[in-house]
Amino acid sequence: MLTGHGLKGAGLYDWAWTDIQSDDAPDPEDTEGDTFILVVRQRRFTGGLSFYRRHSTRPVTLAGLVHIVCTRWRVEEDFQLV
Repeated sequence: MLTGHGLKGAGLYDWAWTDIQSDDAPDPEDTEGDTFILVVRQRRFTGGLSFYRRHSTRPVTLAGLVHIVCTRWRVEEDFQLV
C-alpha cells in the first residue's frame, strides 16, 4: 500500500494487525468491548519493521489504523520543524 512520499522515498509498505491483550491494560471490567491492537508495518524494499500499539473503544478497520499511523507521522514531522 502506498501511504505517501517522505524523506526516504515512496512509502510502500505491507501492513498487518492482530488483537492483543497487554500486561499493562486497564482493568478488563473498565474496558469491556474495547480492542487492543498491534499494527505492523514492513517497508517493501528494505524489510524494515515498525510496530504500533493502539486501543479503540469501537470497531476499526486496517485502513483506518493505517490512516491514524500516517497522520501521527505528519504531526511528528511538524514538531521537528518547530
